[in-house]
Amino acid sequence: YKEQVEFLGALEGLIIALPARAERAALEQGVKALQIAVEQKQDGAQVARQARQLGAKLAVAYEVSQAPVITPDAARGAPLYAQHCSVCHGDAGAGDGPAGIGLMPPPANLRTDMPSFADQLDDRQRWDVATYIASFSADAAAAVQGQTFNLADLARQTPAEINAAEGPQAAAAFRAQRAQPPQVQRGPAQLLDYTSMTLDKSLAAYQ
Repeated sequence: YKEQVEFLGALEGLIIALPARAERAALEQGVKALQIAVEQKQDGAQVARQARQLGAKLAVAYEVSQAPVITPDAARGAPLYAQHCSVCHGDAGAGDGPAGIGLMPPPANLRTDMPSFADQLDDRQRWDVATYIASFSADAAAAVQGQTFNLADLARQTPAEINAAEGPQAAAAFRAQRAQPPQVQRGPAQLLDYTSMTLDKSLAAYQ
């Protein structure tokens, strides 16, 4: 609760500092409404919906991209997770890493203060780690049993939202595709990335 109040205070300051646009006043009102909901300790699911709606409005108003430029790759994320995350969160994300012992709340709750890693991992690497972590709760076989989600949907929505709107089979497919996002048609950045990755794998195999 205390962290939520602090985060909303910081968010309010950030929105006020945004360039002037017609939509900014509505965003400021949205933050105040969210602050009231948190202070009154309203239903958690409703507070979460308000927060996501506010985030979506902010993205539209200021043209913020919510999807990664290059499709995330769990294979690239695995060694990054091992290096930066497993010491607290454990090898399988169960919160049983040696550095997590004694932390309150424990790491598995994902509320303990932790570094942003912005100075250690770039945007692409953070997406890769997130994709690898998504594989902990995914059934790979479900990826082909439901609809196909695009990269923006995978980045923006949650399994709970998909389950509520479309049912458990769609949610299982969403989890699986979030862990192994479908390759979109490759643009220049994607082609360069694919070429570099393929060359690296070929060199490793040769050695």
